[in-house]
Amino acid sequence: MKTVHAPFLGVIGGSGLYEMEGLTRVTRVRVSTPFGPPSDAIVVGDLEGVRVAFLARHGRGHRLSPSEINYRANIYALKKLGVERVVSVSAVGSMKETLHPGHVVIPHQFYDQTKRRIGTFFERGLVAHVALADPVCRDEAGKLAEAARKCGATVHEGGVYLCIEGPQFSTRGESLIYRQWGVDVIGMTNLPEAKLAREAQLCYATLALVTDYDCWHPGHDAVTVDAVIETLHRNVALSQQIIRTVAPTLTGDRPCACARALETAVLTPRHQIPAATRKRLSLLLGPSAQLKKGTPFGEQSNVLGGSAAFFATAASYFTPVSLIAVVGEDFPEVHLKFLRMRGIDLTGLERRPGKTFRWRGEYSHQLNEAKTLETQLNVFETFRPRIPEAYRSPDLLFLANIDPELQHTVLQQVKRPSLVACDTMNFWIEGKRTALIRLLKDVDVLIINDGEARALGGDPNLVKVARTIREAGPATLIVKRGEYGALMFSRDRVFAAPAFPLEQVKDPTGAGDCFAGGFMGYLASTGNLSEEAFCRAVVFGSVMASFAVEEFSLDRLRQLDYKEIEGRFKAFKRLTFFEDI
Repeated sequence: MKTVHAPFLGVIGGSGLYEMEGLTRVTRVRVSTPFGPPSDAIVVGDLEGVRVAFLARHGRGHRLSPSEINYRANIYALKKLGVERVVSVSAVGSMKETLHPGHVVIPHQFYDQTKRRIGTFFERGLVAHVALADPVCRDEAGKLAEAARKCGATVHEGGVYLCIEGPQFSTRGESLIYRQWGVDVIGMTNLPEAKLAREAQLCYATLALVTDYDCWHPGHDAVTVDAVIETLHRNVALSQQIIRTVAPTLTGDRPCACARALETAVLTPRHQIPAATRKRLSLLLGPSAQLKKGTPFGEQSNVLGGSAAFFATAASYFTPVSLIAVVGEDFPEVHLKFLRMRGIDLTGLERRPGKTFRWRGEYSHQLNEAKTLETQLNVFETFRPRIPEAYRSPDLLFLANIDPELQHTVLQQVKRPSLVACDTMNFWIEGKRTALIRLLKDVDVLIINDGEARALGGDPNLVKVARTIREAGPATLIVKRGEYGALMFSRDRVFAAPAFPLEQVKDPTGAGDCFAGGFMGYLASTGNLSEEAFCRAVVFGSVMASFAVEEFSLDRLRQLDYKEIEGRFKAFKRLTFFEDI
């Protein structure tokens, strides 16, 4: 099962706010989207104990005008990282006498006067109409207003934000007409941002900081850039203080309806949506637009899972396994009992106060790819693997899918094993590529799926990809291809193993980790690291994966015995055996 270090709170910084002070454990992540690149790399870090993703709306150095900002890419990128709530920090002009420069406004409404911007994700054969009567998440807006008051700001809660195209400020005639409309503040960036956030089912609220009276004010000169910038700089420190204060309050379950915005919004029948559009918008069409949770064959909750559990259980049918992992105080004792019963050494398992990592997802009849509905990192978020003394001289080492920097720290804590294999995912390929490439120099076998291989190798052709990846370090690349089997690329050959034909596939979650467990377990049991042994190990990996998908969680592996494993290995051999001509 893939895990994602998902930021919980997204912050979009407007004019003047190009970085977020106070972040720790900082990582700069470049996120690819179907809509092009976002404004800049997203800065991910911890703020007051909350995982935060910060994006400079105009890019560092203020490179993008309001009309040039790729709003769709910005919102999509935050959603892709796992953000659920977005705070938009925005510089605005005041349209009312009572809203002075330096005041804070938390608007509840928007009026759109933009002219050149794409305002929806839904196009190319897919129509959706989300409700936008209340475009701001009231729960988030209320907490933002309360945090601003705690920071000593003069706060105005409610009102209308008028969004103009820009980049020019208003003419006096425009400003006077806008005043007659009854709007409260004027800016250039919150639309279509708020609309897109609603379509992405994200909570959204604006922290608007007044920099000036718009040019309507008879006692003030026409707005100049210098005047705006001077006030803007004074507002930056206040905005950062407010974000630090509000961040701890924007955690936990969302009590609002923002996460269900697409429940009744999509009008196009699913079978009529073009495949390319479905693929392009699969991230957005996940939680509420699907009728079924789980797989088409059923649903289960609070079941044992995780890379470590799947890998260790599969490998335990071949060899003793020592496990390094972390769980919370809520982790059921019955699961630990099962792992011990399988002979798995749990000396390296840390049990910490708090909740265990949880993942919730679903599969359609196309079972090759899961849609994540919810990720709760819990104790896993601060996990730093510590290797017990008894574990420091392993014969073989498998580095399951976590941050490549953490994988490298594990490798540094042990005596060099005879064989090191690892797994990774697109999140690390895109966001921690340098660290991953550095890790691969010390890895013998890389086990990833075909999508990850193409992303890492930068080419759609897997043969070319294999050459590129192997040149980076691993002598062997194994590409898992789901229902199409597995490919192994080594120095002198390419080996292919089919997927085992099954009448019943209930749950593919964990199949990749069971493949890795079967592969490594077999090699450890024989001590043979020859090319032929690797080929047999690939088949044993496929055997274990084929058992795993027959039931939910680890249920099928609980009932397994080695005779069944041997029998299926022989069946695999018969699948591909043919006489020479």
